[in-house]
Amino acid sequence: MTNDLYINGKKVDSFGDWSPQTEHPLHIIQRQEHDKRIELEQSLRMSPKEITFVSPEPQEMPDICKGEALFNLEREYYPLLKEQCIKLDDAYSKVTLMQSAIEPSEFEIQDELSQKLFVILPI
Repeated sequence: MTNDLYINGKKVDSFGDWSPQTEHPLHIIQRQEHDKRIELEQSLRMSPKEITFVSPEPQEMPDICKGEALFNLEREYYPLLKEQCIKLDDAYSKVTLMQSAIEPSEFEIQDELSQKLFVILPI
């Protein structure tokens, strides 16, 4: 290379080879930006805080035959919901009965253990 850069008698190959006596220009810029950021954060912390309490505005529901509309909805959907509720209760009772039939009771477990003298446990 014909245009070699020497600082304090030392050849600089790349930007990472700067000596401690001199500082790379990017480090200077980085330090200045960091100082500006710290100054901005401190000014934000020192600025007076204003707490504003905002309460939501009361909103009234439109009074367009509320009672009658709810009554009509209930009259239309209550039988369907009641029928679905009965079906779900039946299905739940069947599942719990099946689960109780599959799982052995504590009495059955004790009876099984008393009949077998040696129980082999997998390790």
